[in-house]
Amino acid sequence: MKRFWQILSLVFLLGATISCNNEIELYPTNAPEMLFVLGCLDGTGTLHQVKIRKLISGNLDAGQMINDPFYYLPDTSLRVFLEEPSGNQMQMKRVMHRPQTAGVFAQDSNLFYALTGYNPSPDRTYLLRIESQDTTKEITAHLRSLKPVNFDYPTQESALHVKYSFTDPKRPFQVIYSLQAASILTISLKYVDIMANGDTICRKANHILPADFIPKPGGGKIFQLGYLWQIFHRSIKDVPGVDLRMFYSFDFTVWTGDSAIANYLYFNEKFTDNRKQNYSNIDGGMGLFFASSHAQLKNVRPYERFLSLLAMNDTTAHLKFSGFAYSGVYTDPDSSLVNPFLPVNQ
Repeated sequence: MKRFWQILSLVFLLGATISCNNEIELYPTNAPEMLFVLGCLDGTGTLHQVKIRKLISGNLDAGQMINDPFYYLPDTSLRVFLEEPSGNQMQMKRVMHRPQTAGVFAQDSNLFYALTGYNPSPDRTYLLRIESQDTTKEITAHLRSLKPVNFDYPTQESALHVKYSFTDPKRPFQVIYSLQAASILTISLKYVDIMANGDTICRKANHILPADFIPKPGGGKIFQLGYLWQIFHRSIKDVPGVDLRMFYSFDFTVWTGDSAIANYLYFNEKFTDNRKQNYSNIDGGMGLFFASSHAQLKNVRPYERFLSLLAMNDTTAHLKFSGFAYSGVYTDPDSSLVNPFLPVNQ
């Protein structure tokens, strides 16, 4: 299944369809002016972001228009607000992220609207309001904020004191977390490279698992040993000068989403043509405003047998792992969490 941000590239960056002859055209040449919205309210974070783009139209080359901010960025008079259940409104600020360089539809002006330092109340109705001084038309979207997601197994408290078996074929290791309409789990491999010149470098490799969503929402993951070997093989890159590697621990991060993002993903999976773009919960425009929540389980450590197998099995032996755990001071080289439903550089 395609990742969410790849799927939305045509919706929020292009707005008009460059399609094959057998695809259904949803946006004809006389389509009305429209704003496309992609936004997320993070119930367990303090950063909430909205991306807004215009429907691109004109007689020029599509590649030229998609890379010219004049054609895809909204007017600077646009104002974006998040409204609390009490009616209190907070204005989001214009923020320019680093250029979006991936894919055909790259953008130099990667503009977002962001609200920082705000913690939404759980299970409350919020309103996104988009206003423009050039028009009386208002764009809105409602959502209900998610309750915090939790890991039920292992718990963070237990992970601080015990190790876990990853090698029992009858009882493979698993993580269990709160059930929501949509979820994405990331497993992080934390290890140390010991270089031939004597340097010791702390590393972390992240592997994002496919999304679970309606009609089969996930509430956990089972990690068979062979599957873990494949994650190591695919996630850890060859680095010149590595003499030895030592494993430290696993981190698990789960992001959950509400029914809006779950229904979008489900709708997208049903179609391969641009009918997938027809799902929207934006009044007065088109796009998606959804709620998310996240939790992180840090420093889950395996028994020593896992480390021995990591060093010797055919799939991971080339990675040069020692059969012993790293016992020194580990400094996380990447502690920032990125919402996989809405990465800022896409």
